[in-house]
Amino acid sequence: MPGTQQHDDEIDLFELVQTLWDGKWLIGGISSAALAIGGAYLAVTPNSFDASIKLSPIDGVYASEFRPIEQALLSLESAGLNRPTPREGTDIAPIDHTDIVSSTGLMSEFTAVLLRRDTIAEAIRQLGMPDPQNYDTEAEYDQALTRRVFEVGINSVEIAAPTPSGTTRGWEISWQSDDTSRSDAFIDELIDLTNAASRQRVLERINAEANEALRATTQRAAQLERQIENSLQDYQINISDQLSYLSEQASLARSLGIEQGTGTGTGTGTGTDFRTLQTRATAAGLPIGMTYTDGYLAIERQMEILSSRDQLEAFVPNLRDLQSELRLLQQDTTLEDIQQAVGATPLRDEQNFQAVQYDLSAVEINHHKKPSLILALSLVLGCFFGAAAVLIRGALRSRVTQN
Repeated sequence: MPGTQQHDDEIDLFELVQTLWDGKWLIGGISSAALAIGGAYLAVTPNSFDASIKLSPIDGVYASEFRPIEQALLSLESAGLNRPTPREGTDIAPIDHTDIVSSTGLMSEFTAVLLRRDTIAEAIRQLGMPDPQNYDTEAEYDQALTRRVFEVGINSVEIAAPTPSGTTRGWEISWQSDDTSRSDAFIDELIDLTNAASRQRVLERINAEANEALRATTQRAAQLERQIENSLQDYQINISDQLSYLSEQASLARSLGIEQGTGTGTGTGTGTDFRTLQTRATAAGLPIGMTYTDGYLAIERQMEILSSRDQLEAFVPNLRDLQSELRLLQQDTTLEDIQQAVGATPLRDEQNFQAVQYDLSAVEINHHKKPSLILALSLVLGCFFGAAAVLIRGALRSRVTQN
């Protein structure tokens, strides 16, 4: 009848729950099998993941430890030994040599090394990633190594920082791995190698500044020595010219019988052009009035005085200034100060030096496969198929009973 047919088609929830409860062991078994399959999948397939770490400039406290080097480099510039100047014919700003050990300067050195990827290759090679034994030829290994090196990402990022803008420019290193311990060893080794290479570059730049200052000092000292020598030679030539001129004037005074002259320098009647005498006296550095009219006694006495000078330096114009400047250069300790400054900063050894700021414990990891999600799905699917199997079994039993 129609009423009976409608009643038979209705789902009895109590009977459904009872059927599922009666098949709980089958559901549990199938669910356990699905969970085991999911676990086996996780165990067999590589646990690959993406990892990344952010690098930021060193903080102000650590940067202050490099101040002795900044002061030493500033002393070079203040002494004019290595003053930065714009490139001739361009509007390029002068290089600030003290920026070598600033927070931004150190990060630039670190990044320059990193972008060359030599330290990345070395870190991968040391950790056997990939293993050379897995390749038949060295060329195949080199190709695999190159691919692995360029899989490491190096990107500029904005990092939160206590600056007016609230951020600062930093860098992010990203890589792939399938082993957490190897991943940690890789980034640790990479940063150590890059720090060491950055320290070497900074020391080379400082040494270059010191060598440039030494070259400038040596060049200026040699120039001063030549100027001093030339000044002395010029003075001796000048004295020789004066003596020759005075000797001529003394001979002229004797021939005229002028023993003691009037000192007017206006002698006449000798056929000598006074303008010529005046020009020669001026060229010789003598008083214009020192002519034969002063009498040969005064002239010869003047010659004796000029010939008897032992301390010539006291009579050479500007000689003392040149000697003083040379002495200052010879006594300059700027280069020694730079060496001492390096020894007073973290640059003194690799263990104390750090070009960037980072936190190895803050490595971000993003797994390619989600273990918890895979296990949860395995359990859900196991329960679903188990329930379906129980219901199908119950339906078959019911049909067999009705028949």
